[in-house]
Amino acid sequence: MRKGTNGFEELKRYIKQGNDLCKDLAAVLNERCELEQNYARSLSKISQKMSKVASTCAGTVANSWGSVAEAMKREAEVRQEFASNMADE
Repeated sequence: MRKGTNGFEELKRYIKQGNDLCKDLAAVLNERCELEQNYARSLSKISQKMSKVASTCAGTVANSWGSVAEAMKREAEVRQEFASNMADE
């Protein structure tokens, strides 16, 4: 306890610091959620483009690039689900 303060004032200060920390953490997590949502949308769009490009290729190259497009699509879905869960929590 600081000299010249009573226990009540010290407790108020401690609670305010905790409240400020919670607000800061919530802001950071909200920003992370928005970033994940934007990244998921962008990744989904680019996976669609990759899929179209892969369909113009021939042979095993088409299969390989199609697999890359599918992997990007799945990652976009996972990130979107993560962002939704983060927003809900």
